[in-house]
Amino acid sequence: MYCRECGKDIGNLKICPACSCDNRGKSRLTAGLLQLLLGSLGIGRFYLGYKLMGLMQIGATLITCGIAGAIWGFIDGVLILNGTPEKDADGVPLSA
Repeated sequence: MYCRECGKDIGNLKICPACSCDNRGKSRLTAGLLQLLLGSLGIGRFYLGYKLMGLMQIGATLITCGIAGAIWGFIDGVLILNGTPEKDADGVPLSA
């Protein structure tokens, strides 16, 4: 694995010894729960770094008066909790 900040090979370390960057992935559980509870606002996707997807969920919520956004958010939250996506927007694997 490579450090997100400096790009040096850090193996399985979570903290880069060269730049002290924290390379722990974001939590799958946190992302899934955020998406289940606030999915119509795309909060789970924003947390993972998928800004365009989050904006699309907000747009769907506004256009359909909340119906499509709520359904999309719920389904997306279940998918995140079940392992899709495997990585955040930076390519860092999600932690369990």
